Amino acid sequence: MSVYVIGRGPQVVDLVVGAVRASGVEAAGAPTDEAALAALADGGVELLVIGGGVEEPSRVRLRADAKERGVTVVEAPLRGRALQDYVQTEIIDRLAGRT
Repeated sequence: MSVYVIGRGPQVVDLVVGAVRASGVEAAGAPTDEAALAALADGGVELLVIGGGVEEPSRVRLRADAKERGVTVVEAPLRGRALQDYVQTEIIDRLAGRT
């Protein structure tokens, strides 16, 4: 998998994962730290998207784990942006090295 999305709202996680997949990139996600940490440990994650509802202590732990594994972290909030624009700018372009 290339992209892993963690967010506290399962519906939002599902929407983002679906949009990433529709762009032709492998993606998965979940609302729990444990699932995200397990995905990072399993390998194959190139980019970790941390959603706006994730609390700061969790962010610190996730960022540290991602850094140890050389995984890029995105923490840009969706906040009213069109989903496809967000996915293109914050995820697809970063994977392609355009941002």
